[in-house]
Amino acid sequence: MDYGISADLGLNFLWSFLFFKWGLRGTAFVEIALFLSVLTLTAYEFHPRDKIAGLAMMPYVAWVTFAFWAKLFRLELKDCALSRPFYLHFRFRAYW
Repeated sequence: MDYGISADLGLNFLWSFLFFKWGLRGTAFVEIALFLSVLTLTAYEFHPRDKIAGLAMMPYVAWVTFAFWAKLFRLELKDCALSRPFYLHFRFRAYW
């Protein structure tokens, strides 16, 4: 895939606008899933050509995978009580 890097950069750039500027959370989630697919394919194709380049992309793939799962759980928990900050789930009492 000769256009893998261009697609990666374009999808990464687009995701920032979808999520942060325009607030399109669902669209940004679909886009990050596509971005993760293209990024993984690019890293897979880099590895036979240059093993160091392929391995160097693994932290980036791991980071985008983490962002993907974080966005997935954020979408699922959006209206759930667990989406509140953790300190609102507990009542702090002093036991003397």
